[in-house]
Amino acid sequence: MHAVNTRLRNRLPFRPEIPRPGPLRWRGPERVERVFDRRVDVLVEVRAFVDRTLTEWSLTALVPDVELVAVELATNAIRHAHSPFTLGLVHHRPTRVRVEVADGSDRPPACLPPDPNRLGGRGIQIVDSLARNWGSYPEGLGKVVWAELEVSGLRLVAG
Repeated sequence: MHAVNTRLRNRLPFRPEIPRPGPLRWRGPERVERVFDRRVDVLVEVRAFVDRTLTEWSLTALVPDVELVAVELATNAIRHAHSPFTLGLVHHRPTRVRVEVADGSDRPPACLPPDPNRLGGRGIQIVDSLARNWGSYPEGLGKVVWAELEVSGLRLVAG
């Protein structure tokens, strides 16, 4: 099992200074990131990470929207990438907060059309409705999916 985990870790696009799940890693005064295991129950930790970080940045008005975006992107990483993921939060003062999720899959996210008969598949639609802008880019053997939210706390509907 250890050899499998080592091979998987070597394939992932994570930065060497963050090799495994653990405590917060500060990357400058306005950026923080943490690696999470691929477990559904980790979403509670994702919410706590967002809450703690935004409280520290005095952005508590953004907690509900940023939590929802972070949880949706983390859920996609758990369901589709089948790998640990890195969640990063960046405060671009004074206008926006960026949520980034890096995972081990090179498949870009898809914003599927609404289908009342489909269970799930609405995560990117939720991100699209809350974020000022969102997208993805390849990194290593995986990708980073990101979304930016306005610091004003207003929900902006894209499109």
